[in-house]
Amino acid sequence: MAAGFFFGIACGVAKADGDTQYFNIGGFNCSITGAGVVGCDVNPAASVMYVSLSGPQGQQFPVPYVPAVIIDNGSWPAHPEWSGGNAHTLPGGNPALPFSGDNFTPARIDYAGATCTQGYRGAVQCTSMGHQFNFNSGQVSGS
Repeated sequence: MAAGFFFGIACGVAKADGDTQYFNIGGFNCSITGAGVVGCDVNPAASVMYVSLSGPQGQQFPVPYVPAVIIDNGSWPAHPEWSGGNAHTLPGGNPALPFSGDNFTPARIDYAGATCTQGYRGAVQCTSMGHQFNFNSGQVSGS
């Protein structure tokens, strides 16, 4: 059984709307579509996101005003999403993924080839299509 199916259906933790899973991880409302597009709303919006065009260890470039972060194309790194509104949040907010309390056993969802995890000190990372973004200590970055 795929973990995305496990979290989304068997546990009732993530809420499905069509082929999209909605969930809250580390305080961020996020969604993953059936095509593996993953995004999270940043509320309040971050003033800057650091985007690397050459992977997580590459040179990072600051991009201002980040109301949401998305991976929606395998040819582009994770980037800010300026579509307006809370595209990754259901009315009333998204259901929380369980966090075990053990920093070495983070909250996690796998669905449609995308993965979001919460780990050490509450850091959140999502990966899909060969790219990733993370929220850590108030900083948003992606590659």
